[in-house]
Amino acid sequence: MRIVLLHSPLSCHAAELMAASLVSRGHDVAPVVQVEAAGDAPSAARLVVAHADELARAGDSGRPDVVVATGWEAGVAAHLAARDLDVPVALRLARPGRRPGTDQDRMETALMRSSDLVLVPSVGELDRLVGRGVPRARLRVLAEPVDTTRFSDEEPGEAPDESPDLPAGRAHLVGVATPSDGSVRTGLLAGLGSMPSCHAVALPTPDEWDESTPRLLRSLDLLVVADDTEAEVTTTLSAMACGVPVVAADIGILADAVADEVTGLLVGPGGMAPAIRSLLPDRMRHESFGLSAVDRVRARYAAEVVAATLETHLRALVPTIGEVAGTAS
Repeated sequence: MRIVLLHSPLSCHAAELMAASLVSRGHDVAPVVQVEAAGDAPSAARLVVAHADELARAGDSGRPDVVVATGWEAGVAAHLAARDLDVPVALRLARPGRRPGTDQDRMETALMRSSDLVLVPSVGELDRLVGRGVPRARLRVLAEPVDTTRFSDEEPGEAPDESPDLPAGRAHLVGVATPSDGSVRTGLLAGLGSMPSCHAVALPTPDEWDESTPRLLRSLDLLVVADDTEAEVTTTLSAMACGVPVVAADIGILADAVADEVTGLLVGPGGMAPAIRSLLPDRMRHESFGLSAVDRVRARYAAEVVAATLETHLRALVPTIGEVAGTAS
């Protein structure tokens, strides 16, 4: 299957994982284009069409089988390109319809109505969109992918670096997932800092990750998550892959990602501090949650698992394409 993949800046992490996983399954994924803003959509669309024209001049059909867009800005570019190429569009949105009355909300609504397939990260998001009038037949669940080779509960083969040092008298290292809008959960950090023996750190957002990030996540005793922004969900799942239990707000995508009393704790308003105090000193429950978190991510969120699900969804749009069994189609 020939797939064109466009993504918005906030979806860069997921898009790169999906592209690599689809290629490993034998698909042709090119080009992969980042659309910085809605205003850049026309130029991104022209790049996709030009690539198809270049292939056609070389004797290839030039026509992709499907265009996949992650993020609404990329969705605009995908529809512009698909209009010239006459191919179906699959749109992946992380938190559609969360900003009622805004230009983004209106654009997302229009894109969902015109896309051939709309991919959302959880069953809860799917049900919410059905309630807003999006046809259920057009909606599919596609989980957030995790690189379980990079993010794992096992140290790499080489000698590991030292874990972050804890201040004197601080026994537990607690990470706080931060959103990608530049803000920091200052109130949450302050509250954690006031707890005896608890040292809180604001974790970098996925666009700031480097080779030391897996080691940082593995060093955590607990991850605390206040909202289900795309950056915070990505951090949550990557930490779970490293065996870190999670205390998360019982909202949106987090309610699906974190299994309450299995991989961590889901809490309502005012429940964050009691949950943290109860979990940190309970080593048996802590270890159990961490092991279950690793199993859950490997079974549901590993990049190769998500890629297989995406492949199944895309084949429904292009049924004339033969099955891929480890070779290019």
